[in-house]
Amino acid sequence: MLFAIKKNIDNLKKHFHFWQGQAICKPINGWGGNGIIKLESERDLDLIYPYIVNQASPQLYLERIIENDFTDYRVDIVDDQFIACYGRKAAEGSWKTNITSGGNVIQREAPPEVIELALKAARITGLEIAGVDIIYDIEHQKYVVLEVNGIPAFATPEQEKMGINFNAKKIQCIVELIDRKTRKQSHRSKNTSTNSNVASDINYTDFA
Repeated sequence: MLFAIKKNIDNLKKHFHFWQGQAICKPINGWGGNGIIKLESERDLDLIYPYIVNQASPQLYLERIIENDFTDYRVDIVDDQFIACYGRKAAEGSWKTNITSGGNVIQREAPPEVIELALKAARITGLEIAGVDIIYDIEHQKYVVLEVNGIPAFATPEQEKMGINFNAKKIQCIVELIDRKTRKQSHRSKNTSTNSNVASDINYTDFA
């Protein structure tokens, strides 16, 4: 992955050559597959070059194209716990698995290595609630993380009818996470208040 900003445009072109002149271009703050385009030649890179160099801050990033079967795993994580997994499949003739881009939700069991990879990704990003998108890299014969979402969706009523039922477990884990953090914060506040009182007593004694 490489940020597309004007300060590293030369490095960007080097990576583009290394990736055989193909890459996926994504907006940093996009969602649902919006704004994602596939660059399939140097001409495509030249076409977006003016947009890249005119940005005041990073707006795009590029990643290599990964040979896959146009399906992915969406793994839900809450408080370092595996909640559920389902899959998404791109529409015929498309390479985007995002639902808003025509992809379809499918039932999918996550192998242990997919779950562990998702947990690791959530830990590295520091997200306590995360939706980790993972695909299988056919060329390198391994699972890879595409992205980590900080606001993963709940299952819709239609998806629940398909047997994708994880909302109750997810809500319960979120509630437990909030309760634990609230108790921890309350305990800290109490200790701070107690320490302040002790410090006041000591100061009073010293002045006496």
